[in-house]
Amino acid sequence: MCVAHFPNIHASSLEEARDYCRQKTESLLLAYSLIRDAAGEVFEIVVVDRKSGQSTKYSVSGSYTGNLLTGQLAGESSETMQTLIKGMAADPLSEFLVNLYKQGRQERNPDFQYLRFWQILEILAASKNYDEDADLLDYQGQEMMDGSNIRKCRGHVHTVFALFRDEGMGSSIETWRNVNIWYAFRSAVAHYGGVARFGALSRANVRVWAERGFDEISNAGHDKYLWQLKEDVKMLLKRRLVRMG
Repeated sequence: MCVAHFPNIHASSLEEARDYCRQKTESLLLAYSLIRDAAGEVFEIVVVDRKSGQSTKYSVSGSYTGNLLTGQLAGESSETMQTLIKGMAADPLSEFLVNLYKQGRQERNPDFQYLRFWQILEILAASKNYDEDADLLDYQGQEMMDGSNIRKCRGHVHTVFALFRDEGMGSSIETWRNVNIWYAFRSAVAHYGGVARFGALSRANVRVWAERGFDEISNAGHDKYLWQLKEDVKMLLKRRLVRMG
């Protein structure tokens, strides 16, 4: 345990000083994770008002972003919980993927949530070991075309699409759109630090999908694609754990 000391902070309020210090301390902890192989966290902040001499203590706890309902209303049951736990106990990879999902839910920056949740989709698709030379089929068993060429079951977009198709989740048109937009957003974040920077993407087809998704989100006023990505990843993980359990 240690104390990060900020001797003099000029701020318009105690809360502003608190938030500034927390941000800087969390950056320090990220650096420590590379130096000490540790995962520290801030648990209390004390701000002293030099004018009044009074101090205020803030206990830090992450805001809860999950279901606020309880019990049966939230879809909870002891049987379901036991099944999920058994699935994780039987398959270390599943436990790892659920931990990645938890980290994604804890991520405060929505752009970076695309990175975390897409990583789970890539791993789930890779675990299917699709034949790269096999034709990519739609939900009706027809070949997916790229102009006059038949698409193959290779590349992250294609294998993730195949994953959803085999799970019977979504439809050919809906899933193809979602998967391409998720990947485009993920690429914009991974390469340029944010979804809004999709214009810098070098691949024209990926840039077009990102622009389409970004325009839809801007017009709707909420990120329906991130919500759908989170829900679909959660459903895929639950199905995997049920099969493993």
